[in-house]
Amino acid sequence: MRPAEKLELAQIGAQQARPRASGWYRGPCPFPDCAGKRDQTFSIQIETGHFHCFRCHTAGSIGEVEELIEKAEVAKTEMEKLAEEARKPPDGFLELGRGDGATALCCAPARKYLTKRGIAPETVLRAGIGCVLDGRYANRIVAPVKVGGEWRGWIARDFTGKAERKYMNARGPWRGDLVYNAVGLAVETDEPFLIVEGVFDALPFGADAGALLGKPTESQIALIAMEARRPVAVVLDGDAWEEGWALAMRLRLDGLRAGSVRLPAKLDPDQVSVEWARNQARLSLEE
Repeated sequence: MRPAEKLELAQIGAQQARPRASGWYRGPCPFPDCAGKRDQTFSIQIETGHFHCFRCHTAGSIGEVEELIEKAEVAKTEMEKLAEEARKPPDGFLELGRGDGATALCCAPARKYLTKRGIAPETVLRAGIGCVLDGRYANRIVAPVKVGGEWRGWIARDFTGKAERKYMNARGPWRGDLVYNAVGLAVETDEPFLIVEGVFDALPFGADAGALLGKPTESQIALIAMEARRPVAVVLDGDAWEEGWALAMRLRLDGLRAGSVRLPAKLDPDQVSVEWARNQARLSLEE
């Protein structure tokens, strides 16, 4: 790759990157031969111009970064606005485990949907799950993603089966650094904690499962390794079992007792019985 081409691609990567608490900006790798184009593997220190991809290991420095700094500051301001928005429930939010949301007839379809998905009332109450009946997020179940009891984002899923978009979640790049119900990792027990992809895959397992909110990121893997005080079993969708196995191996290298469960093809964790999944998780740790 010519130096000028490398520099141009690095500038594109810098413009797409978003701020992290470390002071580095992370985003998808812009280099065409990188296998991590969809991950947040490209890092750049805006103040110095140094960049590095953790997947393809392309590295270097962008000489003039004044324009990038200006764009990064604008992006940072926008990200801060989105982060603040994600920390609040959507307009019209009603908790379904307490108050009017637990008894109102207008919320009955939402409560029925949760029951159909095998989500127990105590889980609805503990997780603070609610719904929105009108407005932008009308007819959606809303599951908050919390850290230290405070909202950091939320997942909103249609419960009618009629919406054009099944999910409309809080905006912003908040998901890549969080694990849903990460607090459950810190419970000291020999019972495995299930790691699944989506919040609605995790909810039937109550406090004993957490969600990656998508594909695993380096930040999430580090969080699991740091917080876990119990065995971990990775239970990804049936077609993603190899990724689940690889994640379990990574966690073992970090010193965790970890296993992975291979689901039948085209099945999600919420499409198998809770007891079957729990038993398979225990067996995966014995292998």
